[in-house]
Amino acid sequence: MRIFAYCRCSTVNQDNDNQEIAIRNAKDAFLTIPSSRVIKETISGRIPAMKRPVFFELVNFKIGRRCVLVVLKLDRLGRDNIDIQHTVKLLHEKGIKLVCLDLPISDLSSPEGKFMLQVFSAFAEFERGRIRERTQEGLEKAKRKGVKLGRPKGTSRYHDFDKET
Repeated sequence: MRIFAYCRCSTVNQDNDNQEIAIRNAKDAFLTIPSSRVIKETISGRIPAMKRPVFFELVNFKIGRRCVLVVLKLDRLGRDNIDIQHTVKLLHEKGIKLVCLDLPISDLSSPEGKFMLQVFSAFAEFERGRIRERTQEGLEKAKRKGVKLGRPKGTSRYHDFDKET
């Protein structure tokens, strides 16, 4: 049985290393995961799991039957209840065991596991909504204070600021 770890963070300002450390320090002794099987991705949780390039490659080409996929928290799989449910079902159909270290039950295919999955994925979606609200409130507050938001006028996101012209 091969064990993989999936670590996801939303922005380049965040770091996946803490997730990896927590997984390696878990009571279930996931210390034996080789670095090559610790899969890290920086992408928003609102992007469906199977539309994330690294996760898609992991599920379709790297991991297979009788493998274990470990995530620190269920919300690392996503922030949308339906997408999380779909992803967990897909993993189960492929014979991949999912271990979420923040869930108190390990068998997500049992009635209790399905219930816990429903509850925790609903909380992940709720949390996403709260994050969005707080972000909007912060942006509105900054605008009221006169802070200019966005890129400087005349630039694009592909503009190389270090190039001399």
